[in-house]
Amino acid sequence: MTASYQENNIMETRKTAKHEWGMMGAVGAALASSACCTIPFVLVSAGFGGAWLSNLTALEPYRPIFILAALLFLGMAFWKRYKSSNDPDCACEPAKNPRSGRVLLLVGTIATSALIISPWFLSAVSPSSAIATHSVDPSGHVLEVVLEVDGMTCETCPATVKMALERINGVLEANVSYEPPLATVRFDGFAVSLDDLTRATSNVGFPSSLLQPDSK
Repeated sequence: MTASYQENNIMETRKTAKHEWGMMGAVGAALASSACCTIPFVLVSAGFGGAWLSNLTALEPYRPIFILAALLFLGMAFWKRYKSSNDPDCACEPAKNPRSGRVLLLVGTIATSALIISPWFLSAVSPSSAIATHSVDPSGHVLEVVLEVDGMTCETCPATVKMALERINGVLEANVSYEPPLATVRFDGFAVSLDDLTRATSNVGFPSSLLQPDSK
């Protein structure tokens, strides 16, 4: 009897997984749509980094495809849930605990929507930055440079670059803009070097170099 009970549980689990594949696909596609922007920002916020992050930002041109796929999977999940709830003989509906299925659908919808809109949300809450010119204070301690930043693909990327720069001990302020892709950094010249700045941006997937005066 125990073996039969376990077999029934396994069958129910398989049915549930099969039934919810549309929702899993929606969340997966939405996660891919945010890989170019939100995921690097979250990873850098958590202290992770590396030049490999540039592989994630390279996915930005495919965001519309991932978003469309997420919406299609989400619509399919709703259709299957609606169909099964109105057809008690439908084999696609796990008979036990339909409420848990509705909760899963709600949670998945919220997660999918949050992932899709997260790049726009991050770009909206990230302050815009004005780019200044090279300067040095009279004491010679505080320097200011402008860096050209490569690899930024959307308006969320500057927030990631800004965070990476401002985490350097001795950096006083970093203002980063998407268009033009520049970063103005004020820092203690005794504690921070130009190499420290460019290494920090490269380590989060955005190589940078000193802006030459004639390239502005």
